[in-house]
Amino acid sequence: TLYEGYQWLDGMESILDRLQSAGHELHAFSNYCSWYEMIESKLQLSRYLDWSVVSCNTGVRKPDAEAYRTAADTVGVESLDQCVFIDDSLTNIQAA
Repeated sequence: TLYEGYQWLDGMESILDRLQSAGHELHAFSNYCSWYEMIESKLQLSRYLDWSVVSCNTGVRKPDAEAYRTAADTVGVESLDQCVFIDDSLTNIQAA
């Protein structure tokens, strides 16, 4: 099933734990629909990050420039230069 297909990538949980333990604020900035709730249920990502900006809740998706402004406003940063953005899409990275 779709639910069973979601699993941690090797080393990822450890990376998130180290970043969080070092005091870094972590946020999800996702183009997911409501499936993110299933992912949360399975992996409990919220132990490490907040589901701060999810397109099904904001109504705007990456790589739309408004999505990045929404993310910055939501997490309370004045400039995207204050953020580290990691994504699996080169298009989204270039738009950031």
